[in-house]
This record gives sequence, C-alpha cells and structure tokens, in this order.
Amino acid sequence: MPIKWVCKRCGLVLHEDGVKRSSYGIKFYGDIVVMYDGECPRCGHKLTPPDPRSVKIKPLTRPNP
Repeated sequence: MPIKWVCKRCGLVLHEDGVKRSSYGIKFYGDIVVMYDGECPRCGHKLTPPDPRSVKIKPLTRPNP
C-alpha cells in the first residue's frame, strides 16, 4: 500500500513510499521529521504527528489497459 507524507499547510509531498517496499521498510513520522529537521522545506510549518482522523485511505487505482 503506498504511503504519502504531506505537509498539512502547503500540501508538499514530503515522502512517498511505493507499493514495493525497500529492504529498509517504510518511513514513519519520526523518520520524516529527522529528514526535514522538523519543518516543511517549502513553507516552514512545524511537522506534527498525524491525527488518526486525518489519515485518508483510498483504493489503489490503476490505468485501464
């Protein structure tokens, strides 16, 4: 399942894990904070833990052959 980490303020995609995971596994909130020193590189908004109510689960869509 693809996972996107997106800035709450400006919508910048900070990180996206594809369907095929690397041998290192998926990135978690703490990993993203460390990668960006705690703030969005575009707007400077402080990165905060995701609220479980804001998590969106969508079906994977594939193009029709």
